[in-house]
Amino acid sequence: MGLITLCLLTARPAPAAAPEFQITPAPPWVRPVALPAAGSAPAGSAVQYVLSDTQTRIETRDKVVYRHYAQKALNGAGVDEASHVEVRFDPTFQSLSLHAVNVLRNGQVLPRLDASKVRMMQRERELEYRIYDGSKTATVIVDDVRVGDVVEYAYTLRGSNPAFENRQSGRFDLQWGVPVQRIYARLLVPKERVLQWLPRNQAAAAVITEHGDLREHVWDIANSEGKVVEPDAPAWFDPYASMQWSEFKSWSQVARWAVPLYRSPTQLSPALQAEVTRIAALSAEPQERVRAVLQFVQREVRYLGVEIGAGSYIPNPPATVLKRRFGDCKDKTLLTITLLRALGIDAKPALVHTSVRQGLVDILPTPAAFNHVLVLVQLEGQRYWLDPTRAVQRAKLSHLSQADFGLALVVDAEAEALVAMAGNGSNVAMRTIKSVFDAQAGPDQAVRLTITTLAQGASAEAMRGSLSTESHAQLQKKYLNFYAQYYPAITVQHPFTVDDDEAGNRITLTERYSIANFWTDAEQRKRREAMIYVPDLQELLRQPRTPIRSSPLALAHPVVLTHTAEVLLPGPWSIKPERTELNDAAFHFERDISMRGTRLMLEDKFSSRAAFIAPTDVKAYAANLERARDAVNFQLYTSTASPGDKASGGGGYSGPAILVALLTLALSVWGAFKLYRFDPEPEPAVTFAARYQGLGGWLILLGLGLISLPIRLWIAFEPSMLAYEQPGWSRLTAADGEAFHPMWAPVLLYELAMIIVQSVALALLLVLFFGKRSSLPRLLMGYLAVLPLLCLMDVLLCNMVPTLADMVAVGWRTVGQSLVSLLIWGSYLLKSVRVRQTFVQRLRPAAPAPSEPELAPEPSP
Repeated sequence: MGLITLCLLTARPAPAAAPEFQITPAPPWVRPVALPAAGSAPAGSAVQYVLSDTQTRIETRDKVVYRHYAQKALNGAGVDEASHVEVRFDPTFQSLSLHAVNVLRNGQVLPRLDASKVRMMQRERELEYRIYDGSKTATVIVDDVRVGDVVEYAYTLRGSNPAFENRQSGRFDLQWGVPVQRIYARLLVPKERVLQWLPRNQAAAAVITEHGDLREHVWDIANSEGKVVEPDAPAWFDPYASMQWSEFKSWSQVARWAVPLYRSPTQLSPALQAEVTRIAALSAEPQERVRAVLQFVQREVRYLGVEIGAGSYIPNPPATVLKRRFGDCKDKTLLTITLLRALGIDAKPALVHTSVRQGLVDILPTPAAFNHVLVLVQLEGQRYWLDPTRAVQRAKLSHLSQADFGLALVVDAEAEALVAMAGNGSNVAMRTIKSVFDAQAGPDQAVRLTITTLAQGASAEAMRGSLSTESHAQLQKKYLNFYAQYYPAITVQHPFTVDDDEAGNRITLTERYSIANFWTDAEQRKRREAMIYVPDLQELLRQPRTPIRSSPLALAHPVVLTHTAEVLLPGPWSIKPERTELNDAAFHFERDISMRGTRLMLEDKFSSRAAFIAPTDVKAYAANLERARDAVNFQLYTSTASPGDKASGGGGYSGPAILVALLTLALSVWGAFKLYRFDPEPEPAVTFAARYQGLGGWLILLGLGLISLPIRLWIAFEPSMLAYEQPGWSRLTAADGEAFHPMWAPVLLYELAMIIVQSVALALLLVLFFGKRSSLPRLLMGYLAVLPLLCLMDVLLCNMVPTLADMVAVGWRTVGQSLVSLLIWGSYLLKSVRVRQTFVQRLRPAAPAPSEPELAPEPSP
């Protein structure tokens, strides 16, 4: 795994000047590799990669790498690409030999290598990161290249970074992101040198032979297929076949290699000692001393890396860094641990890779695996991962956002393996946002919007960084344009204000805007509409650019966003309370909708669960994102047919609803009248005792239930009444309605019929209950038995409408509750002596039984 240079150390004095390159034949140990026969060119490509030939020889005190490439120009863009030959190298420890630059045309070899046409350029590719690595690029512009030509070139680099002390490591890429006709790799290594090997992604096995005191490893791959990695894949994802090798046997060996590089000086310079004395006088508390040291290095030593040669791995002396007041990550880390150790605090360097992160477990031990170093402090049983290259962190140690790059190698003679980093939630990007929409002035007036954002931890530090690098005017313009994507007529009412709690690592930003045309006219629907957006959450719920993929999808993590939208309305607004909850492998989302007087409350919470997801999970992830986005956008509307007090509806009730309500009510009343006349014989009493007679005992609870149940039914049903008003009915049941589904009409009409049937049934049962009618036990048993079936039918219908998923869950609970009621009260009605002796009244009293006629007395004799 090659080193990605971000912050690896400062320069040592350059050796005496030497020629920057030479033109020579290929070294005698190089095995000539012929170009493959012409093959079919990949469709749509500018060039065809013909050959990649890499041969490496490890010598007693050096490493030599020979490279030979060939590519064919397929069109004009390919000519431009193939005619630019570039070779990058570090002149402080590498020497460059150019062997050939040729154009192959119609079986002819046309040499193009001319020393006078080789240009040496010093391109600081990472200058934007304030890193100077001293590398140079030899550039050859190849003359007279035409479509169909093959351009081949070969060169050798001799030398290895002296910081590695002649312990070698490397990697052969046996597959590219594009097809290659032939990939050839060869490694020559002395027999006495032991290498560790790691094949990746079904890499082909080497052909191994021995030649004298050298062992040869050869890979020769024909027609290597390219492998495409989609955008947004994690940086550590590496699906390409490769072979890695290293002379380091373990991570503990790498740690011991680095120990001497980070030894603190035994004698502090006067300037260092003065700083130690100053910090010690500030506080005797170890945590405060750590905080003071970190802030000093972050504030007083600016970041600048001069990383040439061995200086890319070896830090400069702390006294030098303090004197010149600049350094890279290695310099700042060694300075930090020197000050901390002098204050009696346990501090060690820790090597990390900022993008490969946890992918370090999949590579062989080597110093080249890392591109950054930071500080591990162990204090009072706690670990703190501190990065001196960050902007000044003024928070207390307990609130500090720590570095977390997944895995780290602690530079310590006792280190045995990579260790997991923070993992304590300190680097969570946490924001709590409250948006207040003041719409009390009415639909014809602008809405005042106040947004209060509380950022904590990593989010607070990111916001603090933006506030320190950009003017408030620039940031206000950015914020305004961000919200203008959702509310085009938004303007700034007052510039934002900031309240910064640095010690607690919390920062509060308050923004104030005005939104004209918040309400828009929907003439066709005869209403005014307004959308309530949650822009920050919408950003987190964006669909992946490539949902169908073979690579994992990288995600923002760890992130916690809590958002509350409070809408102050001009009057009462009938809105049904709703709760949406989504559990995905990658995130958890909740939304609660409620009304509190004339305030609409939309409360959302999003928390990430993973830094990436597998390709097979992306489809489900994208579907859950869409469900969450559907739940987040909320539309208010008010009828223009009857504006004012009547909101979120208007225009009367729909015809189908009125028809079904009247028909159901008529049939229910007719049925209730028939059942009222049901007049069965009372159940025979088991025993007679006054204390088991009358509306007492458990019958009191039964009566209270019969009284409260219709009230509870109508309270629960009342928010749904909006759906039966003409605007709501059209929105759900009309083919052009914004929330249309063909099953909405059956669901709504069934629920309306069911509420009417239950209401009439309960009214009948109450009359029979207080009349102590003999029919009450049997009719109540019938009601309890039919109720689960009615609820089950409701669940089945709701299940056909995707947006009613939450209602389905509630419906199943209702089915369960009705079954429990049937079991409990059914048993009571069947077994209770009080029931038998109480419900004995008849609609029509039974006629008295005819008495037997008395016999006339016999006449006396």
